[in-house]
Parts: sequence; C-alpha cells; structure tokens
Amino acid sequence: MNFVHAGLAIAGLAAVAIPIIIHLLFRQRRRPIEWGAMRFLLEAYRRSRHRMRLEQWLLLAVRCLILALLGLALARPLLSDSALPIGPGSRVVYLIIDNGVASTVTDAAGTTALQRHRQSATAIINTLTASDRVALVSAARPIEALVDPPAVDHAAVLARLGEMAAVHAPADLDAALNRVRESITLRQDDPSPAFVYLLSDFLSGSADLTRPLSARLAIEGRPVTLIASTPAAESVRNVQVTSIDSMRRVALAGATDLSGQFTVRLRRVGETSDEAVTVVRLSAEPLAAPPPATVRWSRGQSEATVDLRLDLRGVEAGEVVVTASIDRDALAADNARFNVLEVREALRVAVLDRREFGRPGDLASYPSGSWFRRALDPGTGSQISLMDLDPASIDRAAMRRLQAAILTRPDLVTDEGWGVLGEFLDAGGLLWIAPSERDQVATWTDLAASRLGLDWRWAREAVAAGEGETDVALADDQPTSELLALLGSELGELIKPVRVARVLPVAEGVEPSQVVLRLSDGSPWMVWSPGGGTRRGSVVYLASAVHLEWTSLPAKPFMVALVHEVVRQGIGHAYQQRSLAPGEALAAALPFGAATLRAPGGEAITILDRDGAARLDRPIAEAGVYDVLDERGAALGRLGVNVEPDAARTEALGAAQVRDWLATSGAWRWLDESATALAEQTTWGEVSLALLLAVLALTLLETILARRFSHGLRRELEGGGLDADRLALTSTIAAGGRAT
Repeated sequence: MNFVHAGLAIAGLAAVAIPIIIHLLFRQRRRPIEWGAMRFLLEAYRRSRHRMRLEQWLLLAVRCLILALLGLALARPLLSDSALPIGPGSRVVYLIIDNGVASTVTDAAGTTALQRHRQSATAIINTLTASDRVALVSAARPIEALVDPPAVDHAAVLARLGEMAAVHAPADLDAALNRVRESITLRQDDPSPAFVYLLSDFLSGSADLTRPLSARLAIEGRPVTLIASTPAAESVRNVQVTSIDSMRRVALAGATDLSGQFTVRLRRVGETSDEAVTVVRLSAEPLAAPPPATVRWSRGQSEATVDLRLDLRGVEAGEVVVTASIDRDALAADNARFNVLEVREALRVAVLDRREFGRPGDLASYPSGSWFRRALDPGTGSQISLMDLDPASIDRAAMRRLQAAILTRPDLVTDEGWGVLGEFLDAGGLLWIAPSERDQVATWTDLAASRLGLDWRWAREAVAAGEGETDVALADDQPTSELLALLGSELGELIKPVRVARVLPVAEGVEPSQVVLRLSDGSPWMVWSPGGGTRRGSVVYLASAVHLEWTSLPAKPFMVALVHEVVRQGIGHAYQQRSLAPGEALAAALPFGAATLRAPGGEAITILDRDGAARLDRPIAEAGVYDVLDERGAALGRLGVNVEPDAARTEALGAAQVRDWLATSGAWRWLDESATALAEQTTWGEVSLALLLAVLALTLLETILARRFSHGLRRELEGGGLDADRLALTSTIAAGGRAT
C-alpha cells in the first residue's frame, strides 16, 4: 500500500500514543489517607475491579484506533494493484496514444487501431472524478502535447481526443514518454499521484525493441503508476511498396533511352507463410499506363522486384508524377509510392576553365576544358547547354541557372569563389573537380575542403600513378556505383584501353562507398561525395587532369560515356534528395525560393526561415504529392512524400518482449481495455472515504462506551446502599486515585 501523504500516515500512527499517555498519567498513585468507612468502598471496588479494567482498556483501544484511522484517511492510501484509483481528491492522468502510421491497421470489422485506442482513452476519462486532471499526448513523430498542463475540463480533453487523426509518420514512443516525464517533473510540488497510460498495439513499426527507452518514469518522491495496453497478439498481413526508382531521375524530352524504366520493390510483412498474388500498377499522367505486373509470392518470400516502363516519347519538359500502387490491404498508407521525374529540354552545364584562344598544335596540347567541352557536345544532339565561366571570377547569378559545373582549374578559384561553389552545392548542383595539368603544388585543396564541406584531404603534389612504370590501368573489378549504374556490363570493356600516368590523389577521408573507379593497385581514381542534410548537391573528383600527359582517357570512347553518365546521374541524384517524409518539419531539401507546400487536400503548409534554416510551420501528416509554391503562389515543382516502410511494419512483437522493453522506463503492467474490467479496477482504488466513515463510526462508539462505562459503577454502588458522598469518593478510586 502507498500513500499520497505518507507524513500524515506517520503522524496518525504517532498520535495513538496520546490517549495511552493520558491513561498512564491518571494511574499515578497518591499517598492514601485511611478513614473509617473506607473498607466498605474497597470491598465494593474489589467486586467490580476486573470488569472496570476491561472497560477501560476497551475504551482506550477505541480512542487509539480513532486517531490511527484518521491519520491514514488523511494520508490517502492507494492500493498498489489498482489500475486507476477512484474517490475524492485530485489525480493526474497522462494519456499517450499511438497515432503513427502503424495505428491505421484495420481489423476484420474495418476498425483501425487508433479508433480502439481512442475508445479506451474515452473509457478511462469517463471513470474520473471532477477534480481529476487529464493530459493528452500524441506519439506520432514529432510528438505533440495536445493537452498539457493537465486539465480538469474533461469535455475539452474528449473533444481534442476526438479530433486526433492518424499520421503517416513513425511513432516515437520514447519521445512521448520523455515529454510526460518533463511534465511530471515540472510539477514536482504537486503531491497528486500520476497515472501514465500508453495506448498502442506495439507492432514492430511502432516499437523498436532494439533501442532501449531513454525515459525514466520512476520519479523519486512522486507516486507514478504506469499502465500499457496489451500488445497485439497476432501479426497483420501487409504488402508494402518500399521504393520506386527510375533509371534516370532527370529525363530529356524526346529521349528514347532507359529514362522511362522504373524498378518497383515490394515487401511482405506480418504473415508470410502462404502463397499470395499482388498486382503492381504504374501510372503517370498524362502518359499511358503500361500493363500491370503480377507478383506471385511463394511461401516464406518477403521481398520482390518488378520492372515497368513508361513511354516518354512526346512528353514535354516539366515534372511527371509517377505512382506505383498495389491493391488495398490492412494498411493502406504504404500501398502507393510517388516519384517525381524531372523532364528537361536540355541540361545546363558550365565548364569552369580559362578559355585559350587559337587552335592547339596537336591533341597532346589540348587543355582539360576543351576535352570536357567535346565530350559534352560531341555534335550528335546531346541536349546539353554549355556555358563557359572564368574560375577566377565565378558569377553567382550564372551559377544559380546551372545544374552542373566542371572545374578544371581549381588553382584559379578565389576564397569567395569557393564560397559561391558551396552555395551551388547547397542548392542541389553537381560539381566535378579535376586537377589542372599545370599544377605543380596544389595550394587550393584545404580551402576547397573547407568551403565545400568535404572530409577529404588531398596530397600536396601530383605523383606518378605507378611505381617504376610509365602508367597503370584501371582495375578489372570496379565498385558498384550509382553514377555508372547504366553502363552495366559494358564498363569492363570501356575501361580496358584507359591508362593513367599521373594523379593528385585524395590522401585520406574517402569512404569505400564513395569510390567510383579504382586503379589497378586499388587506389581511388574517381570519388563521389553524394551530399546529404542541408547540402543537396554532390561533388565528384577525378584524380587526374583530363590531359594526355596525365591519362589516355580523353582519347578513348570511355570519355564521352563517363562524362555523360556522371553529369546526368549526378544531377538526378539532387532530385532524389529533394524529398520529405511524413512527420518531418525541416524543409532544407526544397527548391530555392519555396514559400509554401500545398497538400493533396488543398491545405497550405507555410515554409518559415528560423535562424537561417527553412522549416515548415507544421509537420507533414499525410503521404502524397505536394505542390511547391513561391511567395507569389507560382509553382516551383512537385514533391513526393512517402511513408517510411519500417514505420509501417505490422509484425506482432509479443507481450513478454514488449514488457521487457518497457521495463527500462519503469514498472509497467497491462490494462484490461474492457469498460467493465476498468470499472471493477477503479472501485477499489482509494480507501480514504471508507476510513473516514470508520472514524465516524468509532467516534460514535467511543461516546456511547464512555457514557456507559462512567455510569456502570454508580449503578452498582447505589444498588449496594451507598449514599451520594461515598459514591463520589468511589468514582475517584475507580479513576485510579485514592481519597485524600
């Protein structure tokens, strides 16, 4: 048993000593004075002594019990096995409700998990007394305190509860528990007991058991009772569209290559022990939809991949929203996935090189910039719009109109110029850097790493590519890289003729995943930093100057294929980075100048600038295709918002495993979610009222006994013929004294 006011309980028990002390004081003996008729009184006293002592002890016990029960009642005892105490007084109830994407799972009757959680929360609120306070926290990322500080207006709390909707974002139960802990801690002076309810099915999408909870709800000096809804007993069958990837994320209008080919990946979670069939459809207005693909699941199969192709011939420049969808199942939010394909008339690329006038005498004298220009525009309608910029005075306005820039004279870039290139990367551009064939000592590398946000550290001087050899070849076994994915099996044949004589290597900081091409000795020759976070653009570095004294690459067929693939795939990667997920509030991935997001239902989400970081005025709640608008309401593009597949996993985790996971935050127990069981649990919560009624009854009993016992001896003595004066003396003796 626990007490809200343990000090009052201790004081009540200590007060029991008061009547005992008074009783002992009245038993103090005085020196007797004998007188003539005393023997008659003593004889009468001896006849009733045993009965009088029993009456005195009974009266003393009743008085002690009155004080003890009164102290216990004022201390408000709580039964430790109660789910929610009931009775007079104020309690604080915190309701944490899982409204993440996993809570949209429907049962056979079409009821979602969130609807069941709201019904349970309503039943809990309806059992409370008028003085009890309620707080309401939604657990979908980012968590939100819908009602906090706790309120006594239960009708208002029920109204907010009824407005709570499911969000297509992951649940963050740990953050919700930490929010409740903060609220309880802020009210440390409040002696009211706190009750925390966590209502969730605890499917694998909501509870990551591999990550221990950081919240600690066992708060010293504050009674906190933790109750969780019983975890789901069975897994829910669910098929997800986990990704939709295009071969090229930026397509050129009228292209007949693989730009319209999409790879759709599916995952089956929950029950996978049977055979099943899933139909996959691809749509992209105004294009004609290709025939659907059929996936036939075998027993135990959990993943599948299908390829579908759109005919992009005749499509105009702009954005095409491509949707991969499957039939509706128990969780509808992950049955579709969206991809925005950028279609352009041409790609705008600049070569940052100091243009030399006059025709070189031979190919060996061709500078790097000239080789890149020839590769980008070989005269076959490559749909690449070329621009020349002086690296010593980079034009910020011109850079904003580009998708890619190739820097062949990094030795000429100023400090301000590197800052402009950093802004270009933040906006989603592709920057390809190659050392200058004129570099003797590379003095630009530290400044480049700092301004571009790179962890790479270059060597100071160019060195021979091979030891004791004039040149080296590229390795036969090359890494798998997104930049060269479309070259596929042709890559091995294309790199065979290429020889490398000199390199300015990256000495340290290159991750294995960043290597695109290797030399035969295993050293990186081309590396790629794909960006991330606030930097949407990417950096490619080729360790050799594109000059015949450094490498034979410019004169080989691989040159044109390499330049076009790196430029097109690198630009496309920036568009892949331009995406958000439900629950996110950071808007750094949006296009420059974006001011508003318009949701599929028409609601507007404002983009704010807080401390230099673009943020949404409220998180994205629903998956779908959003319009990106500028301050004037003009369209800047479209944005596909997709559910995180892991957040929608529907495997049941098991009550024992969930209990162990919850135990890291405190002593939890399960809630019987039926209203009848809840009412039965609340009946035995607080016993203060019963104790007060017992005190009242004992007080009445003490009054009756005190009056009865004080007249008992009088009746007996009067029956024996003693007069009133002797009766008074006898009463003194009965009280423990002696006649004086």
